[in-house]
Amino acid sequence: GNLQPFTINSQGHVNHERVMSMPESAEATSIAISASGDRVAVGTARGEVLLWDRDLRQRRQTLVGHESRVTRLTFIDEDLLVSGSLDKTARVWDVNESEQLETCWHIAAVRDLAVRRIKSELILVTAVADSSSGRAVVWSIDPASLRSTRHGEFTQHDAPVTSVSLAPDGMTAASGDAAGNVLLWRPQDAVAHRADRPKQEHRTRIYRL
Repeated sequence: GNLQPFTINSQGHVNHERVMSMPESAEATSIAISASGDRVAVGTARGEVLLWDRDLRQRRQTLVGHESRVTRLTFIDEDLLVSGSLDKTARVWDVNESEQLETCWHIAAVRDLAVRRIKSELILVTAVADSSSGRAVVWSIDPASLRSTRHGEFTQHDAPVTSVSLAPDGMTAASGDAAGNVLLWRPQDAVAHRADRPKQEHRTRIYRL
């Protein structure tokens, strides 16, 4: 597989940079860029997470732990990365030490995730695609110990959940499913399984929110 970098200047012009080849014919399945732009994380179909410099010219590290395709990556800050995978886990990584710090286990594949730093904790929501139904799982992660606590599940979808998003204040979550429905709900109510009616109905799978 290949990576195609783009740059956008202050006038909004898009420039195509040099295409980068993935090592050993690896297939890129997800990507995340740190807030500073200095780190680029690329997930692969084999379960590896490759860390590159900002120009994609030098690979810094390889994070090994997932046993299947990496579906989603997001930086919490310059030092911490969260990954989701078809191996039913979401994992927290220290990218400086190439160390896995925490694993959140699920009953089915993790298709997507969203994370926000809210006051003294991190809120993580994962999209879990069961074969017949779907759920979004709410976790909190202590920033000091990086230990995770599972708070509950949102199970109002009638189809596998394929995407999730969190508002900046962490008070509202949106989840999309394979049937094309988007539901809005509050993470703190996940255990009670309450939600608004579908915000919008699509005809096919929701891929990203």
